[in-house]
Amino acid sequence: MGVPDGLGTGREAAAALLDLPSPPTAIVCASDSLALGAWTEITARGLRPGVDVAVVGFDDSPTAAVVGLSSVAQPFDEAAAACLRMLQEVLTAPVPPAGPPAPVLLSPRLVVRASG
Repeated sequence: MGVPDGLGTGREAAAALLDLPSPPTAIVCASDSLALGAWTEITARGLRPGVDVAVVGFDDSPTAAVVGLSSVAQPFDEAAAACLRMLQEVLTAPVPPAGPPAPVLLSPRLVVRASG
C-alpha cells in the first residue's frame, strides 16, 4: 500500500520525524508534493529548510523551482528515446521476442537549490 501523495501527508510525516528524540538533519521525499509538505512543517516550527533541515523532493516540478526546493529530476527525454528504441526493436525483429526487452537504467539528476 502506497503513501498518499500530497502536502498534508508530507507535513504529517515531517512532524513525526521532527518529534523524534534525535530528529533528522535531512528529509528525502518520494515527490515534490510530499517535500513541500515537509517544508511547510519545518517552517511552521521556526526552522529553515536547507539550513536547519535539508529537504529534497522528486520530479523537479515547476513549483520546486519557484520555491527553491532541491529535487531529483527524471530524464524524461532519455526515457522516451529508450522506449522508442525498444519498441522499434520489437517491431522490426524477424521473430517475435520470447520475453520483454532488457530493462534500461537511466540516471536521474539532482537539482540542488536552497532547501538542500
